[in-house]
Amino acid sequence: MNYSWLEDVKVQNVGQLKPHCFYSFDPALRLSLNGTWQTKHLSKVSSPFSDDFQKIEWSNCILPSKIDLNPSPYSAPDSEKKASQRWENYLYKTTFGIKPQEALNQHFINFEHVSGISYYWLNGDFLGFNKSKSIEIEFDVSSIIKSGENELIVQIFQDVTSLYKTPTLGSICLYSLPEKYIRDYHISTSWSELNGAAFDLSVDLIGDANVEVTIYENDHPILIKDCLKNLSVKNLFLESWSFEYPKLYLLELCVIDQSGVILQTMTQYIGFRSIEIVNGLLYLNGKYLCIKGINRSAPYGQLSMINDETMLLDIRMLKAANINTVINFDHPHRQKWYELCDKYGILIIDHVPAQKSSDALLRSAEESENYHLANVKSMFHRSKNHTCVIGWHIGTENNFNLDTSFHWIKSKERKRLVLLSQERPKGHSDVYCPSYLNVDQLSAYVYSNPSKPLILSKIDNAFGNSLGGLKTYWDFINNNDCLQGGFVDGFIDGGIKTSDGKWDYDSKYDVKGILLPDRTPHPTYFELKKIFQEIVFRIDQEEQLIVFRNNNLFEPIIGVIEIRIWEAKQQLFFQRRNFELPAQASELITYNLDNNKFSDSVFLDVRCFMNNGELAGEEQFILHRKTAEIPSSKRTLVFPFVIAPNLRKLPSQMEDEKKNILENPPQYELTEDYIDEDTLCIQLKCQVTSPLPRFGVKIQLPKIYSQVSYLGRGPHENYSDRKSSAFWGQYYTTPEKMIPSYIIPQESGYRSENEEIVITDLHGNGFRFTSILPFGFSYSPYDFDQYKDRSTFPKTKAGLVESDHYILCIDRYMNGIGGVLSSEDESIYQKSNPENYAEFTLYISAV
Repeated sequence: MNYSWLEDVKVQNVGQLKPHCFYSFDPALRLSLNGTWQTKHLSKVSSPFSDDFQKIEWSNCILPSKIDLNPSPYSAPDSEKKASQRWENYLYKTTFGIKPQEALNQHFINFEHVSGISYYWLNGDFLGFNKSKSIEIEFDVSSIIKSGENELIVQIFQDVTSLYKTPTLGSICLYSLPEKYIRDYHISTSWSELNGAAFDLSVDLIGDANVEVTIYENDHPILIKDCLKNLSVKNLFLESWSFEYPKLYLLELCVIDQSGVILQTMTQYIGFRSIEIVNGLLYLNGKYLCIKGINRSAPYGQLSMINDETMLLDIRMLKAANINTVINFDHPHRQKWYELCDKYGILIIDHVPAQKSSDALLRSAEESENYHLANVKSMFHRSKNHTCVIGWHIGTENNFNLDTSFHWIKSKERKRLVLLSQERPKGHSDVYCPSYLNVDQLSAYVYSNPSKPLILSKIDNAFGNSLGGLKTYWDFINNNDCLQGGFVDGFIDGGIKTSDGKWDYDSKYDVKGILLPDRTPHPTYFELKKIFQEIVFRIDQEEQLIVFRNNNLFEPIIGVIEIRIWEAKQQLFFQRRNFELPAQASELITYNLDNNKFSDSVFLDVRCFMNNGELAGEEQFILHRKTAEIPSSKRTLVFPFVIAPNLRKLPSQMEDEKKNILENPPQYELTEDYIDEDTLCIQLKCQVTSPLPRFGVKIQLPKIYSQVSYLGRGPHENYSDRKSSAFWGQYYTTPEKMIPSYIIPQESGYRSENEEIVITDLHGNGFRFTSILPFGFSYSPYDFDQYKDRSTFPKTKAGLVESDHYILCIDRYMNGIGGVLSSEDESIYQKSNPENYAEFTLYISAV
């Protein structure tokens, strides 16, 4: 066996079939090879049939394999080491049976996903070799397979620097085809309001036969045509497909021999839609399209292991968050994923697998060119027949063969987009796709008289507690037509559950998502949902009018609208009525309220529900803010707990910790004075010599004080620059429930803009905290003062040890969560106080 291929830059694969579209198999012609396999492991390069392997006993494993982290990956090897010292050698074996009559068919083995560099054997005959671990692998085994028992061996070489204990393998199957069959086909659809639906079909047919093309609607044939190789059909007055209304028709291709016998039937659900750029703007079915997107990625192999139920849950979570487009980022996505996106309406940009040196030892331009173009071709062929796919992303400007890749796809498909992540708007991309631009850079593009729409391939990274500043950023995008949205980077955290049920991870760069791996939402999920909602509201408080608009492209919203006006102690107004709002239309609603009778802060909440009960959109307006008063209580206050200044803000997952560290802490003055016997007044003052990341106090409270109620923003965590989804309300919780389940320890659990906090024991005895101005707070079972800096944090949240006390932090101000989008670089005191003088007054009373 030629193991020099491991290091040969000119060899990418041997013996594999050319890539083709996803197939829909007749279950009778498909044999799953998933289940129990046997495996061996050897830490050297050696043949499966060598004495080295013969000495090792087989053990059982289950395929598709699970993700298994290596807690102690081998250190990076010296580049001068020999190949035999660079690789971990894994062997997998299974057997399967074939009946005599079945052995006469054409047989193919398909590997949905294999990590590492792999070699394959069937019945002792060499099948082939694969170096690109990001594409499906398929072999024609018709001449090798036999009736009776067959033995399949897969050998995978994993780099010793791998971060996984073992390779990962996806679904594996054997399928059969007749002597004359469709090897590949390509259908490209379009739709216009004037000319209706149209499609172009090309068929790669093996053997002398005819193909009958039928399109069904609800099991009724609406078109029947013959096709030898190519077929074009226009002016079909059928309904369009969109992410709002994903109307599908069934395409059936039947291979029929000269005597009229049906040899093969292939089916595919298709939709008719147009995606085009007109006058520098992107349109879907003739309507201006704003991409509200997210990058769906995960550590290598995880996406290929996701079952159908989890993928359907992902679709539901995407739809509920008002996300209309997904980039299939970095790694292979299963065929079922595309089918679900077709069915439920998610636009897809397929992304070529990331080109990394560790993927296939890409140490030369020549190898990189071959590797990248092969992946582009495979990516295109796999998904080309799915209506949900509106384009293909061919990588970044650092990739090779961009000109060839762009023109190769355009030669196959001109009705969809080809995208490229780039720093400049010129080049091989139908749209300008930069990453991480700030508002000033967006503004410069707006005023540059652009010829292409701008869609951000990465708006910001969803690393744990993140997305600070997204609301202001998105408002700017909405106000400029040539800015047509973009993608938040990270849908699902790349965490793995350990044997004790706790979350772990390989790299902190993998822990990037608005959902935990079990699909529990982070607070960032709710923020994205609110910002992306298609119903928007405005208020005219003087005229007592609410204007709400349906920004859907095609679909009306039919349901119920609720308006509630309330203050802390009572509801002041409530209205509920049915409504039907067409797409791109607005409606006015009036309310009646005497604005002169407000004593407390007053809020107006408006919510729209679909007839199925799902929330279509919501908004909150502050009608009045009360004038704060010094609290009074009829109970004598005893507060023996230490109150200390708190100027430290913990870093979020990827935040630069240095900006939260004060090299020269300011001088401060902290005083405690009783007002009568029932109220304690705390005053913190300091001269600000540099921006303050935080300005407040910290108090340790005994754990008997476990009940929290507060009037402020909630119910989930929120910050000064990430709060649009957190509405004012009266909330009840506990310290443990206030902390989100981020996998990596970081700043978390904060609540901004509060009027009062009440903390009590189980009997209702405790303390009320108020201030003249709204304030932020957190109440946590963890004391991070025991950690000097981020480097001393435990790796995961599961490693945090609860304190003997609860830690209450109350702040006049704390910096927002920050991020690429946030412009909040300085403390509010640096901005608003010409004399750089900071003061915070807090009142504590008994309850």
